[in-house]
Amino acid sequence: MDYIGLALKNGIDKEKAIYVYKILNGGYFMKLYYAKTPIINELKNWPTLYLKKKKYFPKIASPKYNEAMQLLITLDIYSILGTSFRLLKTSLEKKRLEDELKKVYDKISEICNNENIFPCPMRTFDVNTNQDFEPFIQDLFEKRLRDQKADIMSTIEEIAYNSEFFEELKKEVNWLKAIKVENTIRGIALAGKLEEFLDNIQDIVYLLSSERTLYFDALLLSNSIEDSIKKILEDGRKAIKNEINNEFSKDVNYIYALIRQQGSYI
Repeated sequence: MDYIGLALKNGIDKEKAIYVYKILNGGYFMKLYYAKTPIINELKNWPTLYLKKKKYFPKIASPKYNEAMQLLITLDIYSILGTSFRLLKTSLEKKRLEDELKKVYDKISEICNNENIFPCPMRTFDVNTNQDFEPFIQDLFEKRLRDQKADIMSTIEEIAYNSEFFEELKKEVNWLKAIKVENTIRGIALAGKLEEFLDNIQDIVYLLSSERTLYFDALLLSNSIEDSIKKILEDGRKAIKNEINNEFSKDVNYIYALIRQQGSYI
């Protein structure tokens, strides 16, 4: 099952479903599906993916396009929440899904009101999140398990190697262009930029730790996606200052220690 197939089963015209799918770049599900570790880094600016497409709102608000957008947003939210609830071995209640949908559509409505966009996409029907949605949860569930099992330093080395920070540093320090992926942290340390790199990568470390410890998922039990991400970033900053003490904070400091240890072997 894919989104287009799901749309057809929900009575949405294929052409309109494809249009919305392309405009929204496949939604957050596709961003997460193709994301590198940690995948929830793609949720850092939730729900901006929908909001930045505001110039298309009048067309998307028209019949069937509107339903296609609602289905895609519902699919995104259901797969994100469903994955977390499955990892926690608990059931996703419909009210939790409804609350998240309301928050997204409230933001869409706010943009339309502030910028005089009319018509505006609206929720028009109750999406029946049945067994057809389950394969999407399974796909993200497997991605999350991959993140949990990923070797930390290999992950950090790859993140560092592909970062804008490292790209800019290579312009300043020419010999870094010859560095292999597995030696990126040592190269950054040798260039005297390790602490600056740690400041640059801090949000990714926090999000990675929140996946490894299921802190993100626990927060989602009673908080919105947006608020859960904000809480992780806030608590991550508290963790490195030793202002909180839980499994999440311990893992954050453990990753920082590993990175510094890796950088010390120069």
